[in-house]
Amino acid sequence: QTNGNSSQDPSQSQSLTTQSQQQQQLQQQQQQQQQNLVLPCPPTTEHILHTFDATLIPHGTIINRDHGLVGPTRLYFTTTDLYITSVQCNRLDLKVTITNQCPSKDRAILCIPYFTIKNYGNRSNIFLIELGKSNYGNGEIHMKCHSPSLASTIHLL
Repeated sequence: QTNGNSSQDPSQSQSLTTQSQQQQQLQQQQQQQQQNLVLPCPPTTEHILHTFDATLIPHGTIINRDHGLVGPTRLYFTTTDLYITSVQCNRLDLKVTITNQCPSKDRAILCIPYFTIKNYGNRSNIFLIELGKSNYGNGEIHMKCHSPSLASTIHLL
């Protein structure tokens, strides 16, 4: 006579226990690897979200006629700052500046944290930024864009 309980083969039970232990060990190893995982640090210039070319126009006290960046410039928008450089600015200088954030005033790269921008806008093909309390003082920075649509696009950022 057989009772209602089906008897299991002891080797099957042992096999299931072994599989369960192996799965637990594998999960523990994966968790440990994830904890020890060091994320690679991407090159700083990968933090640049948008890049535009414009012409910096002398206006007011921040960008006077003698300023080294008057003329063709490149705008780099990151998550926290706007960088204005000459078109010839080499990638290494830009990388060092972004890493250190705001450079000294004598550098040919302007670093403008977004929180110092009091107002900004565009008029025809001119894009302008009004700075509040910044490393460069209070005032406006004017840039001539290649077209009114480019000035408008920059304004929408």
